[in-house]
Amino acid sequence: MKKKIGLWAVLMLCVLIISPAKVKAECQHQWQEYYAIEEEQCEEKGCIKIRTCVVCGERQKVIESPHEWGEWQLVNSSDCTTNGEESRYCRKCRARQSRSLPKDSHPWGDWECLRRPTAFQTGYYRRACEWCGTEDYKTVAKLSSVKTTSKLQNEVKKSASAFLAAAKKYDVKKINNCFAKRQKSLFIEKRYIASFIRKSNKKYMRYVITSIKMKGKKNATVTVSCRYQDAYDIFWKSFRDSVNYIIKTGRNSSSILDKYQYNRVVKYDKKYQKQFETKNFNINMKKIGKKWKITSFTKSMKDAIHCNYQSAYNDYF
Repeated sequence: MKKKIGLWAVLMLCVLIISPAKVKAECQHQWQEYYAIEEEQCEEKGCIKIRTCVVCGERQKVIESPHEWGEWQLVNSSDCTTNGEESRYCRKCRARQSRSLPKDSHPWGDWECLRRPTAFQTGYYRRACEWCGTEDYKTVAKLSSVKTTSKLQNEVKKSASAFLAAAKKYDVKKINNCFAKRQKSLFIEKRYIASFIRKSNKKYMRYVITSIKMKGKKNATVTVSCRYQDAYDIFWKSFRDSVNYIIKTGRNSSSILDKYQYNRVVKYDKKYQKQFETKNFNINMKKIGKKWKITSFTKSMKDAIHCNYQSAYNDYF
């Protein structure tokens, strides 16, 4: 008896599952009239109509005609941060079509130099968008050694190179011979400090002549890229200690102070990590007789030759 009841239950379940599909498949459709659908339901291929069977609810769609699009209209303008949008409508069914507009280019400001290029390091520049503030960066290649193109340029380069070679050795006599007028701002008397400068320049000073600009046949400007030890902090501390030494002891003879300051410089040079500076500077030269001579001793030249001694001295005193 139980087996018969179970069999009947299985048969009834099959009927319930199969019957709707069978009814639908065998439906003799009774279609309503075609009607236009809502514009958002329309397809890209064209304007469509739809009809529905009142018996099973099945729907049929047909394309009535291609869309008749109007002109594109601006919805949202583009800027440098967001895309814009345009849209248009079908004149028949009012279906809507939209498309994205590309972002505008950034209205960049001027390039700002963060680090000038030298023969020993690349340059680094920054600019910002005037609208959104987005920043852009670029790297500029290192400067290269100048290639002379005339006999006069060769003469100028040879004279400038002689000066730089003498500066690297800190040969005061040869340095002075490169000038049209003898210079007094070299460490001729301070032999101990001169000794420190000489050792530093010999070990660390590097230079490259990157440009030679002629002004007629008797004047020229030479641009030099130079890397050297930046001993500004060391010298500044030595000036402070020297002043305190004078106050404390009353001893102020130049020879004693020169040696005392030198000892303080050596102490700080060993104590602190060495700093280096890279600088571009111009050397103005003039042909006097048959030789090219330097006409001015600029602050940048003094700093490069003296490891920033001049700047430290001026700032302290």
